[in-house]
Amino acid sequence: MSLEYQIKEQVLCFHGPLIYEAQVMDAEIWDEKKTKKDQTGPHYFVHYKGWNKKQNRAKEEKANKEKIEKEKEDAYLMRPEIKIPIPDVLKVKLVDDWEYITKNHQLVTLPRTPNVKEILEEFKAYVESKKANQAASKPTRSDAVLAEVMSGIVLYFDKALGNNLLYRFERAQYVDIRRKTAEARPMSEIYGAEHLLRLFVNLPSYIAHTTMDTESVNMMREHITELMKWMIKEMDRLFLKEYETTTMQYQNISRA
Repeated sequence: MSLEYQIKEQVLCFHGPLIYEAQVMDAEIWDEKKTKKDQTGPHYFVHYKGWNKKQNRAKEEKANKEKIEKEKEDAYLMRPEIKIPIPDVLKVKLVDDWEYITKNHQLVTLPRTPNVKEILEEFKAYVESKKANQAASKPTRSDAVLAEVMSGIVLYFDKALGNNLLYRFERAQYVDIRRKTAEARPMSEIYGAEHLLRLFVNLPSYIAHTTMDTESVNMMREHITELMKWMIKEMDRLFLKEYETTTMQYQNISRA
């Protein structure tokens, strides 16, 4: 038995269902003593033409991808962490809110007055009125930032309410209010201070998934901190004193 192909000879080889151009790098005849897996006869070690380049390119692409993922991960870990301390008096409101809904099976009466959008507009007017006695009468950069932050809070609220700011017991009410109101009407014009306060608790985790820089994060935290101080002053007017009692029919629907 002889070798049909010699070392360095150019050949065509199958690899799976495909044929590749290759070069014989080594050749041997296996007998019963030398065989592997009970295979005897001519055996060839070949190098598929261009495979090194393909493999190197694949390795490079994998390394670039891994580098990009690592950079993304590092960027995520390096993102500024926003901490919004909730004043104790508002923490009590959050606890009461939870008990009314989850233990007493009550609901916030909707639509609320004032609603989230109105609350933020009132706060914006309050801040602007504090500056009324200042020498500068023209709009300043801080005025623009305030307006931008308030708009951002409205946007966060409208996006987060349905999936993140409702207790399970409130979802049937949410579905019903969406059905009864015009589709174009945002939830920030229906819900009020109770649910806005829940947003402030969850806001740090939302911001962690954005590309906001440290300066923007600090500005938002400062304005929200001032907003909560103002909400405490206006607490009797902004928050419900009593939640509405639900029917057994509603309770059964909510538990389904």
